[in-house]
Amino acid sequence: VPVAPIDKTNAPGLSGDDLLQPLAFSGWQELKKAADADNIPLKLNSGYRSVEMQRQLFLSRLRATGVSTAQIASGQADSQIVSVLSQAAIPGFSRHHTGYTVDFVCGNGVQTFETTTCFRWLSENNYLNAKKAGWIPSYPEGAGNQGPEPEAWEYVWVGVQTVLKD
Repeated sequence: VPVAPIDKTNAPGLSGDDLLQPLAFSGWQELKKAADADNIPLKLNSGYRSVEMQRQLFLSRLRATGVSTAQIASGQADSQIVSVLSQAAIPGFSRHHTGYTVDFVCGNGVQTFETTTCFRWLSENNYLNAKKAGWIPSYPEGAGNQGPEPEAWEYVWVGVQTVLKD
C-alpha cells in the first residue's frame, strides 16, 4: 500500500483507480507518448486500487457466479471462489495496491488484449517498447502458476535502469 502521495493520472473513464506512484506515472506518460508516436491506441484501464476497491471487485466477480452469502459461509461455493481466484487477487494481495501496477486496454477495449496492435507493440523484441519506459509484464509467458491466470494487459513499473542494462 502506498506510503507516500500518489499522482492522479486523469485517464479518461477511470474513477478511483486512476492513481500511480510518481515514478510509475512518469513512466506511463513516456510510454503513452511513444505509443501515440507510433499510432498505437494504448490506454490506461486501471492503476492503483485500494484494498476496499479490490474487495468490491472480487465480490462483484464472485456474486456474478450466482452464489449467495449463505453458500459462501457453508463452503458450498468453494468451486466458484477458486474460479474467481484465477481471475482476481483477494483484497490485500493485489499488485495494484502498490501504485506501480497498471492494466492497459487498446482502443475501445472490445478486443482480447493479446490480439491487439497494442499488445504486439508492447511485446515485440522481448517487450522493448515497454522496457524503454520502465515497464515489464506482470505475468510473462510461462508464469501461470504464480496466482491469477496470466494477464497480458497487466504491467508493473520497475524503472528503466532495472530493465535496460548495457
